[in-house]
Amino acid sequence: MISPTRAVYEVARKEVMEHFRTKRMYIIGGLYALTFLAAAIIVPVVSRGRDLSPDESITQVLSFYNIFGGAVFTSLLALVFTADAICGEWKDRSLFLLFSKPVPRWTVLAGKVVAAFASVLLVMVTVFTLALAVMLVLLGLPEAATFGQIARGFGVFALAVIPFVAFGTLCTAVFKSPLTSFIVAMGMRFVGFSLLSTLGFFVVLFTAEDVSFQDLGNNALLKFFSLLNPSNLMSVGASLMISNQAQAEGGFGLGFALDIPTTLLAILFHSFVYFTIAFLIVGRRDYA
Repeated sequence: MISPTRAVYEVARKEVMEHFRTKRMYIIGGLYALTFLAAAIIVPVVSRGRDLSPDESITQVLSFYNIFGGAVFTSLLALVFTADAICGEWKDRSLFLLFSKPVPRWTVLAGKVVAAFASVLLVMVTVFTLALAVMLVLLGLPEAATFGQIARGFGVFALAVIPFVAFGTLCTAVFKSPLTSFIVAMGMRFVGFSLLSTLGFFVVLFTAEDVSFQDLGNNALLKFFSLLNPSNLMSVGASLMISNQAQAEGGFGLGFALDIPTTLLAILFHSFVYFTIAFLIVGRRDYA
């Protein structure tokens, strides 16, 4: 019997190879790359004649990229890689072969999780590095502090992918049909989580007295509900790339200033809840 660590590694290695053979990876990853590279090329052209510094120009490129799909494509990749990880193989009946191996079930699921995050991270780092190289050629070399700011923001942005990996894992564990898993995962990504974070606005609106619209941005309850949307955690990382302030989007366009520890704690909370439920289900479900 091989060790659990070895089993996780072997499953992850196989899954990464499978991910990079799929059309979905090249379609979504390609759109992600095109969006970023387009921002790196279009923004300098539009800004020509405004005499912007390299730091200001790169900040504008990152702002453009974040507005037009940065978080969408990366979170989409995370869900696509995980939403049929278990139920897809259950439908194809290849899951029985996997679970017949002399290894615990959790190692199979852990290997798939590691592979999904590693695949998304590899795409992110590759595209980001290429786009940054293009920006340096077109816009010039920024100050060292700007590099540090971008790196810090990218780190938070990358970690904020994990809740989407976790939620996709939860969907594939709960549902037997890959189609149902994909629909629920995408529905929550684009509608459900946004509605959940917006719910706080109505709670405050109907329960608080004498709260002005200007005060809502500092409301603790609204900040809490905003953290329930993993997309807002990605927006924190995105905002850190272009400024020193961590900012999350709230309901009705309200922005909330967040500190990095709170954001990291929210990332941990989402990931822990989704992964815990998913591993419990896979460990106890009868897949006969």
